[in-house]
Amino acid sequence: MQTNATDGSSGTDSYEIPFACIPEKGETIDHYQIEKKLGEGAFGSVFKVTDQHNGQIKALKLLNLFKIPYEEERKGIMQRFKMEYDTGKISSEFLVHSHDYGKVCGNPYIVMDFCGGGDVRSLIGKNTPYETVNRWACEVLMGLNDLHSNGKVHRDLKPDNVLLTSDHKALLTDFGIAGHKSIRMTKRNIFNKPTEIFGTIAYMPPEQLNPTNMHVTVLPTIDVFAFGTMFYEIFSSHYPFGPLETDADLANYSRNVKEGRVTDIRKFSCSLPSEWDTIFTRSLQANYRNRFQSTTEILSLLGKPVENRQISFNFYKHSLSLLIMQGEEYGTLFNLSDMCIDDEGLIRVGRKDPESQNAVEIKEETTSYISRQHATIEKVSGYSPGYFILDGQWSNAMRQWKQSLNGTFVNAEKLVAGERRMILPNDIITIGDVTMKVIKTES
Repeated sequence: MQTNATDGSSGTDSYEIPFACIPEKGETIDHYQIEKKLGEGAFGSVFKVTDQHNGQIKALKLLNLFKIPYEEERKGIMQRFKMEYDTGKISSEFLVHSHDYGKVCGNPYIVMDFCGGGDVRSLIGKNTPYETVNRWACEVLMGLNDLHSNGKVHRDLKPDNVLLTSDHKALLTDFGIAGHKSIRMTKRNIFNKPTEIFGTIAYMPPEQLNPTNMHVTVLPTIDVFAFGTMFYEIFSSHYPFGPLETDADLANYSRNVKEGRVTDIRKFSCSLPSEWDTIFTRSLQANYRNRFQSTTEILSLLGKPVENRQISFNFYKHSLSLLIMQGEEYGTLFNLSDMCIDDEGLIRVGRKDPESQNAVEIKEETTSYISRQHATIEKVSGYSPGYFILDGQWSNAMRQWKQSLNGTFVNAEKLVAGERRMILPNDIITIGDVTMKVIKTES
């Protein structure tokens, strides 16, 4: 079987025409021997494999690129797949880790941790002890917190994407749409699998179902909603907004989601501690502003508070940079010290456009969520680290301050008009469908 494996760092994410690839037990993909198929989804297959170099058991996820009929569709899905590999490199004990990246017959694959306990979906309705489910909840929240702290949002959290180790520790996986637009309904047309569409929609909040409000789907609140839905289902074996099996159910379910009509979990003879009533009430709010704004709030309710990290910053040794964590130019670094600062000490931020005069130009061609004059970073002497961010820019043509169309968010909080927010290392700045992490770099 023709292959060209790498460690994921030497450009094998470049596109080439894929050919049919259906590995069988006993065959090898590079030095990974196929033991058995673990599952198959819309875009790929997962296999249990043995690494012939060291004898370790791993999971290999193969993207069935050859099944996708359109080249542009292939390129977009392939980019998401590479980002899934990169997300799996985040240091966290609550995420399934990526180990290798390669291609076989033009179809990319990822090698990752093998989780012998299966997924949480298989245990719904099996009378799992409350203490175990409560522990899973904390582990899922810790995994989400690690994603959010690195400027990532999962966007497809559901029981199928929570894997269990052999000792039943919960790990998050399947970051293929982390930080991207929601699954498009055309997937039904391409793969003819409406049950997968229903199964994904069950966990989507209103803003993910509504294409006019998609710019807020890069906020942690989208994962908070999915978390509430998932654990409602795990505890009760039902969805919180009604059944979801037919097209008629779909319309009713979506309406209930948008109106925030949650079925009382006690209807299913489910008795839980009072903190879970609060968790479901706050997590499943239709308006994202009314939900928990971070997973740390829920962890505190469950008795697992997360300590705030102390940030040390030496103004003379370090400068600040913006690193794109999600977006079309993933990995691009903007060192603020190198940016063009105008006479008023301002760094303009906005969509990459020939007519704009932005020092920080953000490429986002698939949406219009980023304004040409989206945000302003102000360098102020006498402060450490000395950078403040504001939503919008001064318009010389209009002789007034012009706000962005969809807002600027810092750590998931939307800046109000006229607000100047100091930015610090580890802050997450969100504009449009792009998130940037503030990092320290050597001066």
